[in-house]
Amino acid sequence: LFDLGGIYPDVAQGDDGALISCAGCVGGYAEYMSISRNQIFPIDSDLDSVTLSMLGCGITAGVGSVCNVAKVKPGESVVIVGAGHLGIWALQAARLAGASSVAVVEWHEGRSALAKRHGADVVIDPGPSYERADEAVASVRAFTSGRGADVAIEAAGPTAAQRLALMSSRRAGRVVYTGFEIGGAQLTVPQVETALQSRQILSSQNGQVRMRSDLQRYTELIERGLLSTEGIVTRTYDLAELDLARDRSGSLDDVCGIIAFEH
Repeated sequence: LFDLGGIYPDVAQGDDGALISCAGCVGGYAEYMSISRNQIFPIDSDLDSVTLSMLGCGITAGVGSVCNVAKVKPGESVVIVGAGHLGIWALQAARLAGASSVAVVEWHEGRSALAKRHGADVVIDPGPSYERADEAVASVRAFTSGRGADVAIEAAGPTAAQRLALMSSRRAGRVVYTGFEIGGAQLTVPQVETALQSRQILSSQNGQVRMRSDLQRYTELIERGLLSTEGIVTRTYDLAELDLARDRSGSLDDVCGIIAFEH
């Protein structure tokens, strides 16, 4: 260690250290960040910074999973597993794309209520640990006249949620996985449903966002009232409340908590 040596009392120059980084090495906990010019995209908008900050993941991943990856068409049925930050944006995008019906699978009471406010036709409870996943699949199939959904969006993370999304889709349907569990979790799925029934299983990295066009387009959809931020940012925090924000995030009480920096 050289840069920190002598700055912190327990760290000296020459001590052994290890690089700790997050996905993309964006350095969100750093005081300063060095960013390549090709990663910076101007946005022309009068929206507040809290709203615009959601473009960093939730909006792009949620809307993009529906519009760019699944390419939902008018008249299709959609099921969304998970009604958090990403799932609520996916729900709105499905409505905007002209889905004939949208079912949401969510156990958390507050998030279920938010899904209903944003246009879910039905909200199905799979249980906190997805212990009622089979019943949830049966409910989705009953809601779609026994066929299963044309498009299934997983927006929760656990492998149980991904399996539920797969089993809720129809033959030749499209299944989009957006989440993952830490620790290298392994997903096990039935052979027949994956190999013989013509389903497309699609991976969604940040909604396959096209930064130069999609960021501005999504911003304009919010400005025009076609996408709503209502109820999504449940609380803003200052830097002194960072630990509280992290704790509430783990409890799912916040749909989206934003660290708001003072200017």
